[in-house]
Amino acid sequence: MMNITKKTLPVLFFSYLMCGCLSVFDGSFHANSNSWRPPVPAQVSIESAATGSRPLRSDDVVDIIVMTGSSAPMQTSDVVDTEGCVTLPLLGEFSVGGLTTSEAEKAISEAYVSKQYFKKASVTLVCKNMLQEYVIYVTGAVVRKGSLPYKDGITLWQGIVAAGDRTPFGSDKVKLVRNGVTTTYSISKIQSGREPDPVLLPNDMVEVVERWL
Repeated sequence: MMNITKKTLPVLFFSYLMCGCLSVFDGSFHANSNSWRPPVPAQVSIESAATGSRPLRSDDVVDIIVMTGSSAPMQTSDVVDTEGCVTLPLLGEFSVGGLTTSEAEKAISEAYVSKQYFKKASVTLVCKNMLQEYVIYVTGAVVRKGSLPYKDGITLWQGIVAAGDRTPFGSDKVKLVRNGVTTTYSISKIQSGREPDPVLLPNDMVEVVERWL
């Protein structure tokens, strides 16, 4: 039988903590392996990106083609401005910010018809920069720090899981930095549904704050 003394107690406690908190899953270490983890979405495809997997926003570069059937197609290229608008033939400034490409196509088509420019209009809108490769950044107390390929619909919690999950030194506090603005979330509140699990956007920075032992 092991002779337990005051000197050996801290060592035994630390060994127990490490064994209970870490497990090997697919070659990666995860904190608290018995807890449920959200499924990470599949890699975003070019097709899903082109058809609007996220809302249009400022600085998006778009190509718009309007087919009316009775005349030659109208085609224009523009950049979504800070107000979320693009300039369209006949319609002028038109708001598309916050809409997916399919929603924008429908809104533009209905506008041409409602304003009686055409009896019928078929609109195709392609956002060029949605076809580029996007990444998110996960740092702090996670197993694998660095950039990860952006995945359509991935959330804050899923991003942490994709980075190998928290280390034993990860706290409950997570920071999400987007366009220079930092928002703090609680992982336990997200897991229990008391706090929303925000959907990440390309170039978001996620930091799992280390806890003090």
